[in-house]
Amino acid sequence: MLMTWADVLLDLPVDGVLRQFFEQEGLSVPSTFEWVDTTVASRKLMQLVLNDKDSALRDRVTTKLAACSRLDHLKGRQAMFEVATSLPHVRSSLAHLRSDLQRALWLSMDQPVLYEQANELCHFDMFEDLAQQFDLGIKAVPDTADHAVQALESELSDFYLRKRNAGQACVSFIHERENGVYFLGLRLKDLSSLRLEFEDGHCIRRESNPCISLSLEYSSHTGVARTLVQDGVEFHQALLKAFVKHHLKVSDPMDWLPPPTLDLSKLMLGFVVPTAVADGFNMMRVRTLTLISPDHQLRVDCCALENDGETCVTSLLNDKMPEVVEQGWMISAAQIDLYRPPIIGRIGEQIVTVVLTRRGRLNLPRFDRVLQTQLEGYLLAAGVMHPNQTLSVIEGSGMEDVDA
Repeated sequence: MLMTWADVLLDLPVDGVLRQFFEQEGLSVPSTFEWVDTTVASRKLMQLVLNDKDSALRDRVTTKLAACSRLDHLKGRQAMFEVATSLPHVRSSLAHLRSDLQRALWLSMDQPVLYEQANELCHFDMFEDLAQQFDLGIKAVPDTADHAVQALESELSDFYLRKRNAGQACVSFIHERENGVYFLGLRLKDLSSLRLEFEDGHCIRRESNPCISLSLEYSSHTGVARTLVQDGVEFHQALLKAFVKHHLKVSDPMDWLPPPTLDLSKLMLGFVVPTAVADGFNMMRVRTLTLISPDHQLRVDCCALENDGETCVTSLLNDKMPEVVEQGWMISAAQIDLYRPPIIGRIGEQIVTVVLTRRGRLNLPRFDRVLQTQLEGYLLAAGVMHPNQTLSVIEGSGMEDVDA
């Protein structure tokens, strides 16, 4: 949880690190002030900040103090030590500091580049559940040379300039997290914004350029990449293509674009998973299938019309259209109904409807991480998914909301 600058200042030990920060920022501290770690000393320093007449200096100091709280937790500590892996003297200094807040403050002063990288790593680790996973099918050690980084920055800047009229500037870094796992972090210049801000007690209009943050994690052992991008699939693909082209040195997309993520043909045999009973589901059925002909010229949507909860569209296809099964029509998407027993005092079973596509997209009525994990386990048991795959979740209510 983010803390205010006052909270941070009260939690920081009053010692040489804090003294260095005050001196570096140009805050005047009386020569008679005793730098001892007491609550009284912390409150005196807080009062000095509040009483400083230079509002620009005061705002800069309070902002930097508050920003340190972003790394004041376990993931933040791990990120700070990780970015300093190749610098033993930095790791030693971090180890001797007394708290994560103090580590973040010292790193922001002594190693500002590493400090920004630690924030990028920490952001990815905190929101990794939202990352999209792609099996690139390439197992190679990325080229981390400057020319590869600059080429990737140039390509992504051009892409964002075409799509969003942004990206005129780009800053990135690539870092080996552990043996064979690499992290790529980028920040692109976003569109200019005009905001109302206070300065010296006056409300003024100020132009600024926020940044667009992109992250990618790649394993050279599995060939799997995870991307954390704010925009849609097209932007994920642009980041992947630039990474593959400039860092993995594969220029032809056909050499690395993976086949369909999931093998939905297994659903032709129905969908029976014994472990679902332990999760509270007393029945599961495949209600709707989207089928593509072998020559990819015809698409057919098949739906079981009975609402009895027992009739499965796959059994109807085997009975009424056996040629579809025999000819090996590809399943592009499937709607699966999961039934829970009725709530006490109510009539009728609870039905949870999910839509799954061969590209690994899962359409849920609302985001539910527990349900996603359960479904991934069911699909793994049914042979639809592989152990190194995960589903990409979007919210919606029907087959038409999913790009099959």
